[in-house]
Amino acid sequence: MKIPLSGSVAGFAGDIGAVLTRQNIWTNLNAGHQDEAGQVHERGSMSTVKSALAQKSGDLIHVRSGDMVVEALRQMRDNRVRAVLVIDDDVLVGIVTQGDCAIKVLLPGLDAKQTPVRQVMTGNPVTVTPDDRLEGCMAMMAARGFRHLPVLDAGKVVGVISIGDVVKDIIRDLEHNLGDLTGYIMRDGPGG
Repeated sequence: MKIPLSGSVAGFAGDIGAVLTRQNIWTNLNAGHQDEAGQVHERGSMSTVKSALAQKSGDLIHVRSGDMVVEALRQMRDNRVRAVLVIDDDVLVGIVTQGDCAIKVLLPGLDAKQTPVRQVMTGNPVTVTPDDRLEGCMAMMAARGFRHLPVLDAGKVVGVISIGDVVKDIIRDLEHNLGDLTGYIMRDGPGG
C-alpha cells in the first residue's frame, strides 16, 4: 500500500517523484538511524522499566507500615508524587496512594494523624522488574486499574514507575520516530 505525502512535504516529494510505502517506513524505523556523526543507533519498540527509571531522580520515596497516614501524605506533598511505597525492614509490604487516603481515611472521618498506613495501604502489590518492557506495564496498568508499579530487582526495591512515566516514554519515542521519518524523507528517502 502506498502512503501519499501531504502538505509542504508532498510538494517536495512530488517534485522528485518519491512515494513512500509502509514497508519503507517500517524498515527505516526498525533498522535504526544514523546521527550526524554517522553512528548507527538501533531501534526498538518501547523501552524497558530500567530506562524509564533512569529518567527519574534516584530518590526512593517510602514510609513504614506503622507510620501514620499523615506522614505518607507529607511525603507525597513534599515530593510531588501521588503514591509512596510501604517498606518494612527493606521489604516491600505495600503501596499507599492519595486515593487510598481520601477514600479510606477522609470519607469515613478517620484522623490521618492517628491512622496507621497499614490500615489503608494496598498490601502485597503487583511488581515489575527493570527488564520488563513498558508495553507490558502499560497493558497491566490499563487492565487492572493501576497507576503505579513498584520495581523489584532480585527482590530489592529499586523504584516505582507510574503511568505518567510510560506516557513520557511514548512521547520521547514518538519524537524520535518523527526525527527519523523527517531525516528519511529529506535526506535518505527515494530521490534524496
